[in-house]
Amino acid sequence: MICDTLPRHRFAYLPTPLEEAPRLSKALGGPRLFIKRDDRSGLTFGGNKARIFEFVFGDALAKGATALITAAGTQSNHLREVTAAANKLGLKSVIIVCGQRRDEPPQGNLFLFHLLGADIRYYPTFDPHSPELWALQHEIEAELKAQGHTPYIVHFDLRPGLLGSAAHANAAEEMAGQFKEQGVVPDVLYVPSGSGVTTSGFVLGFKHLGLPTRVVGVSVIRPVEEVREAIAHHANRVADDLGLKTRVEPSDYEVVDGRGAGYGQITPEVTETLRLVATQEGLLLDPVYNGKAMAVLIEHIRAGRLTATQSAVLVHTGGTPALFHYNRELLAE
Repeated sequence: MICDTLPRHRFAYLPTPLEEAPRLSKALGGPRLFIKRDDRSGLTFGGNKARIFEFVFGDALAKGATALITAAGTQSNHLREVTAAANKLGLKSVIIVCGQRRDEPPQGNLFLFHLLGADIRYYPTFDPHSPELWALQHEIEAELKAQGHTPYIVHFDLRPGLLGSAAHANAAEEMAGQFKEQGVVPDVLYVPSGSGVTTSGFVLGFKHLGLPTRVVGVSVIRPVEEVREAIAHHANRVADDLGLKTRVEPSDYEVVDGRGAGYGQITPEVTETLRLVATQEGLLLDPVYNGKAMAVLIEHIRAGRLTATQSAVLVHTGGTPALFHYNRELLAE
C-alpha cells in the first residue's frame, strides 16, 4: 500500500464495501451509481475518520502521547471518533465543542460525546484557524502537561492533516482494487469536502496509480477556491512525505460549491436527496456532508453532465448521527 512506511494502529474494518445502487440509478435515468461505504468503517458509527485516525493515533502513540486534544463543531464526527479511538486505547481525550450553548439538550453526535465520556469544553464559535481557539488548545495542552500527560493536538493544519490525506491515498488504492474486481472504471468520484484533506488523498492516489477517474470535491464549508488550493497543498505535502514523484495540480480535479444555505443548513434539495436515497436503496445519508454531495451528483445527472452510459461513485463518509439532530427540519413538509 502507498502508506506502508507510516506508523499505524488498526481500528477500521477495511476494505469497506463498494456497493452498486441500481434502483437509485434507474430512478434518475442513469448513470451507473456506486456508493463507497466508509460509513461502515467501524469505531462508533463509522465514517472516513476511522481511516484517518489509524494513522493519527499511530503517530500519537509513536510519540508517547497519553492525551488527545481537538476542536470542531457541535455535530462533528471528528470529535466523536477521536473520543472513541482514545477510549479503545485507554487514552484521555479533551474535545472542544464549538458553537454549542451548554444549556442546549444534547442531540445526535453531541449526545454521543457525553455517552463516550469525553472531557468536553465549550467555545462559542467555530473557526479552525482562530487565534483564540488555538490559544485555548494550548492552554489545555499546558493543563494536561501539569497533570503528567503527554498531549497531542489533533488539528489538520498540523501533521494529522498530512496523515488524513495519506489515509485516503490508501483508500484510493483500496478502491482501485474494487474497481478491478467489479469490472468498472468510474468516470467520476464525488467526495464531500470540508478541509480538503479527504479529497486530496483520493486525487493523489488515483493520479499516482494512473486511474482516469476524475475526483469532484463538493465543498460544504469553505469557498470553492479556498478548498481547491487546499487539496493540492495537502496532496503534495503527502507526496513529499512519502517520497512519491507524483505531483498534483488544480487541473487534476474539480471543486464545486455544495454549501447551499450554509454549513449545516438544510435545503429542500438535501431533504429530497435524503428521502430519495433512503426510499430507493434503504441507505441513510447525513444532511451536512454526504446529503449535499449526493444532491450535487443528482443535479449533475439532471443537467446532463453525467449520461446513462457513464458511471459515478459517491464516497459515503459517515455522519448518520446528525440525522437525529436535524429530525424536525428533515420531517417538515
